Amino acid sequence: MRIITAFILILSLCSCSVPSFSPANKPVFYVLQSPSPMRTGKSLLQLSILPPILPSYLDRTQIVSRNPSRSEIIVHEYDLWGEDLSQGIARVLCSALAGYGIETMPLTAGIQADKRLVIEIRRFDGAVNDVVQMDAVWTIRQDGKEPISRQFHSTEPSGKDMNSMVQAMSLLTEKLARDIATHK
Repeated sequence: MRIITAFILILSLCSCSVPSFSPANKPVFYVLQSPSPMRTGKSLLQLSILPPILPSYLDRTQIVSRNPSRSEIIVHEYDLWGEDLSQGIARVLCSALAGYGIETMPLTAGIQADKRLVIEIRRFDGAVNDVVQMDAVWTIRQDGKEPISRQFHSTEPSGKDMNSMVQAMSLLTEKLARDIATHK
């Protein structure tokens, strides 16, 4: 009898430590949306793009939002990026820049590039039912020439849910591409 009681107690304790996935806490994966190509034809400029540098609080699979009334960040356990955020930003930038006649390619080790685009994202978050904010510094480096560098700051309304917030993040990434294309 003691063995059966002990066995039941052990089973009940083990079942408490197993996470349950109800519909309310089922993981949902998001990606930034690339814009539709706006332009075709000959490229006006070629850039090699490095994956953007992210602050450490964004370098994770979970989507991060900010409490608008405090400095607190919120890590959403079940709202996840479907790809590395840095790679997603680079993908959307490449697509958006193509619409401005700027051909981009990823810069990898061992490849020589005439012009290199380096982006440091300093803030890229917001809150549902508030705004999403992007603060970044981008630099175009070309051998033998003075670098072109600029700070970027913009906000977008975030909407009523996480999907709307991610769409606002996509729009901000497109705005960053427009800023780069305008000031190249």
